[in-house]
Amino acid sequence: MNKDNKKRVDIYNTIYDIDIVVANKYVTLEDLREEYSYGDEELPDSITECMATTTTVRNKKTNRFCLLVKYNKDSSDKSVDKHLDLINTAAHEAWHVLMDIYDSCRINLSFDNQEDGAYFIGWITSCILKTWLNK
Repeated sequence: MNKDNKKRVDIYNTIYDIDIVVANKYVTLEDLREEYSYGDEELPDSITECMATTTTVRNKKTNRFCLLVKYNKDSSDKSVDKHLDLINTAAHEAWHVLMDIYDSCRINLSFDNQEDGAYFIGWITSCILKTWLNK
């Protein structure tokens, strides 16, 4: 993938049979379409229509399924703190990642067993923020 000093795509391996691919706002849909597909189809335009999205994709080289977390744009609301909004958005997308992975592995969430999910969502949120902040 063509990366300049702003574009960033990172792959985070999980203990499950699915990777997390995180792309920052400088990565274009065309960049992602070079390496990922939506099943057997091209990535849909809708991936870039919201502030951020989480989508199940397939790596064209490895044929491995991944969860793509794509950050697209900052809030247009000038009264919103950009840093807090970014954390909120990362946590929101991390929840989708956790739920999608748990669903694919048939792991049930339970009030009696919260700790593993709490650690996992913290790790996912950290991964997302590392990429989005270019750390």
